[in-house]
Amino acid sequence: MLFIDNPYKRKGEKRLAPYGIHIICAEGLKQKIQPGKWYGPQMISLVLQEINNRMSPIYQFHIHVCLNSNIFMDEIENEIKKDKSVFVLIPIRLGIDDKLIKSTRFSSKDYFSFLKMWE
Repeated sequence: MLFIDNPYKRKGEKRLAPYGIHIICAEGLKQKIQPGKWYGPQMISLVLQEINNRMSPIYQFHIHVCLNSNIFMDEIENEIKKDKSVFVLIPIRLGIDDKLIKSTRFSSKDYFSFLKMWE
């Protein structure tokens, strides 16, 4: 019941669906984003991270957001060493104009090359 859209608590339930659309919208309001407005990749990642930090719906679960697509393995490894499951979000905006894409140093292939370290 992590993603159910019904915001109302049923008898015997401990808490609401933490990742449901109603909770996401309520957290978005704190960030001054009105319901129905576009949440960019970075903003939805930060909103989900904040919901997870506040509600802790899953035991020993951490959401790590790589801001500006910077992956710091030491931060991720520190959470793993704490015996936590870590969900890494790398917000990447697609559809940016060609000039900006050509000026970036890394390709999308480079973003995921760190996964080879775990093989």
